[in-house]
Amino acid sequence: MPRSGYELLRNSTLDVLNDRVYRSAFSSERAVEIMREDDGHFDPDLLDLFVEHVAPDARHAVRT
Repeated sequence: MPRSGYELLRNSTLDVLNDRVYRSAFSSERAVEIMREDDGHFDPDLLDLFVEHVAPDARHAVRT
């Protein structure tokens, strides 16, 4: 998958994990954990870069 596809998938997933009328948003830490648990859908290196620059409060949601 092209890099832009991974970025779109990551951004779409984060959007889904944000506030909804029927539930509260997941924390940044939990959102990253969910994405790390989703085996194979997210490039681990790109996810690490995202966490480092955009969601630094989720840094301790380490790669498994």
